[in-house]
Amino acid sequence: MKAELEQWCVMADQTNMTYLKRFAKSLRKNKDGICNYAKHQLTSARIEE
Repeated sequence: MKAELEQWCVMADQTNMTYLKRFAKSLRKNKDGICNYAKHQLTSARIEE
C-alpha cells in the first residue's frame, strides 16, 4: 500500500496543481498512520480524549 500511495504522490507532484501537491505532501507525512489504519482499522482517538 505504501508503494501505491507513493506512486500517487509522485503523479500529484507532476501536476501544476498546488493544492494537489500540498495534499501529496500531507499524505507522505502521514503515510504510516494511513496504512496502519487501512490494515487494522484502529485509531488512538479514545486515548486522546
